[in-house]
Amino acid sequence: MKNLSINFGSATDVGQNTTYTEEGLTCDSVYTRYIWAYNDCGDYSSVAILNQSTLPVTPAAPTPGTHIPSSGQIVWNWYEVTWATGYKWNSTDDYNSATDMGTEPLPHPRDCGQRQQLHPGYRFLGPVPPGLSAT
Repeated sequence: MKNLSINFGSATDVGQNTTYTEEGLTCDSVYTRYIWAYNDCGDYSSVAILNQSTLPVTPAAPTPGTHIPSSGQIVWNWYEVTWATGYKWNSTDDYNSATDMGTEPLPHPRDCGQRQQLHPGYRFLGPVPPGLSAT
C-alpha cells in the first residue's frame, strides 16, 4: 500500500507491485511518500518513508555542431540536450521573442548525433524536439 500521508487506512493498494509511477508532478520539487507491506490476514508492517525529488527545470545549453554554409544559406547544427523537450530559434539573443521549433521534423544531419535547422542568418538559442532521430 502507498500513501501521501502516514495513514495505512487511506493508502492506495498497489497489489504485489514493487514499483509505482506517479505522474503530473512539479519539476524540481521534493516529494515524500509512505509504503507498507501487508498480508492476507490483515496484518501490515511499519511504515517505510520514500523521499525523492523530480528533475530540475533548466536544461543545459546545447553544444554547437558543425555548420554547413552554401550560397544563400547556412545549415546550423547542434547536439541533442538530455531532458530537453524542445528548442527555440532566433537571430538575436532574446529567448522570449524566439520561434518555438516544437516537434516539427528537421532536415537530417550529416554528423551522427547532431540536430540541424536550415535557416539563413539565424542563431540557435535554446533547448531538438523530442522524438527526432539522429540518423
